[in-house]
Amino acid sequence: MSTGKPTQWQLPSAGEFLADVEAMIWGGGGMIGVDAAMPPGLACEVARRMRDDMTVTQVAATADDQPLASLCGATGVGVDLGAFAAMSGALVIVDLTGLDTAAARPWATFLPRFHEVRNALPCGIALVALCPPHFVPKGLPRLQMSGRIRRGDAMIWAEFGVGTQNSDVVTHLAVSLAVELCGWRLDLIEDLVSQRPEDILDPRGWLRRNSDLRSDLVASFAGKPFACPISLMADGKVAEVEHRIWKAQVSAVFPWIEQQRLQCIDHFRKSLRLDEQAAKLGVTQVEDLEFGALKYQLRSTASRNQSELISAFATMRNALAHRKPVAPADLGFALSAAPAFG
Repeated sequence: MSTGKPTQWQLPSAGEFLADVEAMIWGGGGMIGVDAAMPPGLACEVARRMRDDMTVTQVAATADDQPLASLCGATGVGVDLGAFAAMSGALVIVDLTGLDTAAARPWATFLPRFHEVRNALPCGIALVALCPPHFVPKGLPRLQMSGRIRRGDAMIWAEFGVGTQNSDVVTHLAVSLAVELCGWRLDLIEDLVSQRPEDILDPRGWLRRNSDLRSDLVASFAGKPFACPISLMADGKVAEVEHRIWKAQVSAVFPWIEQQRLQCIDHFRKSLRLDEQAAKLGVTQVEDLEFGALKYQLRSTASRNQSELISAFATMRNALAHRKPVAPADLGFALSAAPAFG
């Protein structure tokens, strides 16, 4: 990998995708569907990958273009389909993503004709068309990034982008939240992990502020259909958003709560006992006392700040146990007040 700033194309799934693109190019080319799951800079990355083996030409199609004339003009040959298809050692990447349905229609007619002519030749030019989601001519080789991004890719990208200025808990939560909440939306992952702690504790405001980045694409992620979180929020599907937040907090916050519980027990050990209520709950050792029991037993021993902190931890643990995200105010207070048991 480069020693500079990493790009999404360095992720494992993106590397596999580019290998498939290269194989398609050596077969004469085809279409690549470009949607919200596609990392930025596809044309440049493909050109960089192939430039040592082929002469690469990039064409940005416009609504006024005649496909064959546009491609022949860019490659310096006469307007002749056979002559264009027979150009050996050349790759043309034509970007159709700026065209609406009507403007793309001539390309939907041209591309099947081109591939019919090209496939009849032993060798010739490779033509790769970068296509918008609505452009789906049948019978042509087609690749897309949608559904390829895996959980490991999301985790790597989140860890690349997360800052080191926050506490370990907030940093861990930022990474977990980015993966669970954003999934295949690598652009959102990169943005979320760079946000202020307030947005990591409660990302719903961040989702609302970025409503213009919504995507209606539902792509496979971690083996399941996964909708864009901004779209979920905008469409009022708050329960799914909160479930994703809860999953991230179980991974990042729950272990910290447990660590704080054990520190609290160790700090107040001389004041704790296994009372009748603990016995009814099956607790056989002090180390198994939960925050609710600690709050009751330490009501006269702990300081006001410690009591409020124990109460906050009890509330947060109860929320997570009931598959609900913790209240941002409780988590924020606990982060600012801890450690209080050292």
